[in-house]
Amino acid sequence: MTLGTISTVGLGSGLGLQQMLDDLREIDEAPIKRQKENRTLMQAQARTLDTLNADLMGVRSSARTLSLESHFLGRKVSSGKDDVATATASSGIATGSHSLEVHSMAKKSTWQSSGGFSDPSAAFYEHPKTGLLSGDSVALEDATTIHLTFGSREEKISVDIPAGATLNEVAEAINNAPGNLDENGKPLMRASLATAPSGDSYLYIQPADPDETVHQNIIIEGTEEGPDLSFLKSDITFSFKVGAENDPIYVRIPPGSSYQGMVSAINEQAEKHGMDASIINDGSSKDPYRFTLTARETGEASRIFLSPNFAGIMDEVQGGEEESLNARFTVNGITYQRNSDRGLEDIIPGLSLNLESEGKTTISITADHDGVKESIMEMMEGIIKFSEDIARHTKREPEEEDEGLLKDLSSVRNIERELKTLISQRVGQGSVSSLYDLGLSFDGAGRISFDENKLDKMLESDPEAVRNFFLDNKETEQKGFASIMNERLSQLTSDTGPLSLQKNTLEERERRLETTIENATVRLDKKYEIMTHEFIRLDKAINSLNSQADFMKSMFDSFNNAANNNKK
Repeated sequence: MTLGTISTVGLGSGLGLQQMLDDLREIDEAPIKRQKENRTLMQAQARTLDTLNADLMGVRSSARTLSLESHFLGRKVSSGKDDVATATASSGIATGSHSLEVHSMAKKSTWQSSGGFSDPSAAFYEHPKTGLLSGDSVALEDATTIHLTFGSREEKISVDIPAGATLNEVAEAINNAPGNLDENGKPLMRASLATAPSGDSYLYIQPADPDETVHQNIIIEGTEEGPDLSFLKSDITFSFKVGAENDPIYVRIPPGSSYQGMVSAINEQAEKHGMDASIINDGSSKDPYRFTLTARETGEASRIFLSPNFAGIMDEVQGGEEESLNARFTVNGITYQRNSDRGLEDIIPGLSLNLESEGKTTISITADHDGVKESIMEMMEGIIKFSEDIARHTKREPEEEDEGLLKDLSSVRNIERELKTLISQRVGQGSVSSLYDLGLSFDGAGRISFDENKLDKMLESDPEAVRNFFLDNKETEQKGFASIMNERLSQLTSDTGPLSLQKNTLEERERRLETTIENATVRLDKKYEIMTHEFIRLDKAINSLNSQADFMKSMFDSFNNAANNNKK
């Protein structure tokens, strides 16, 4: 069973006791139902007040924007030829025109290999062919002295090799040579056994402590009359730097490197320093592949400088023959150079130039009233919407569901009346002294409208008057219309404003009503729990009496039947 309802009440007696309980409860629940409807109304009213407050805050935001002097300093920039140059302007920059001639665009420093090659996987620096099969193979038949030069300081190391020395013995002699130590007693270079894909063995000499920021080139010196030292190989060391003021970066290319491998080795360092190495196909029928180096940024500050051994196999295709990589242009008769074509902000204060191509153009800067107009229209549209919403929600004879929700709240109507008074006031003595001068009007029913065309004409003919109407006058200390609106709307939309206070009152009443509903429901449930038990007892009593009556009736019927039979 459910509270206050027993499905079997009345079945024994046949008197419909359950229906009686339901009818009585419906009558008793009527006040609670009305209270719940009132609670739902309060909730809807609170939500509506929230919406109205948010609408007013939107109007206040527009008014606050219009109170800022910077908002009236918008600028438009146009170029006579957008394909030559474009520009953007900061607020408040002086209006006027500037002549511009672009003589040359900024370029990226670019190098390309002097010759082509047929396959990127082909060897750029081959392994040596020695015919030596292992470290125990004899490398030198006769005694000789090997001369090695290390690094930028060209430290000379002389190594005496006895006759019949094997590869392993030559490596040991180099590694243990007295001159193979720096000032701190650490080894300068290290020789180790290496094997080419062909199976030939050779000695690979490399820096003991590799460092790409230091010149560590190793030169192996022999003589024409001396023994063949081709079994000794070191890295090819290139250096590059991006920008004349930067330090060089060194790249070591080990034996057996392909062109693609060389590109990868260079990019490991170059990508961190503003340069990219790549392989291109120029479409030639023979040896179409070329190796290129390209700076990531334009201008002389990113010019690529190569070591002589690197530059000897490369051609400077952009920036060579003293060609400047900088953009070169003339503004108002003064010639400038810059590393970039884009975002040139130090030529005309407040103006950012973007050069597009060589040619002549004129950059014009004019006042931009679009932002001001947008803010005025947003403010007026917000005011009109607020007024229309108030009219709908306070309608005395509502025709639709959302109408008339606030008809009993006089404080809401008071806000609308104050807002209409606020937007009707006059400020100052200029040609624009009220919103009526900008397009405000009221019809006979008090509905607000705003003429956008009138606003456009005033912004076009006298933008200064519009500005003076909205902004504070610092000389007279007269507040502008926007400040007056912002201050009053701040008060109206604050936590202590009328809409917030009215909402708080509704929410407090709703909480009290919720408690009343809960208590009344508990009392009613208890009442009908008791009544249900009483009705069950009544049902049982009536059922018992009915059973006794049926028994007595059957006895009388039996007596009557017996008497009738005796008479026969």
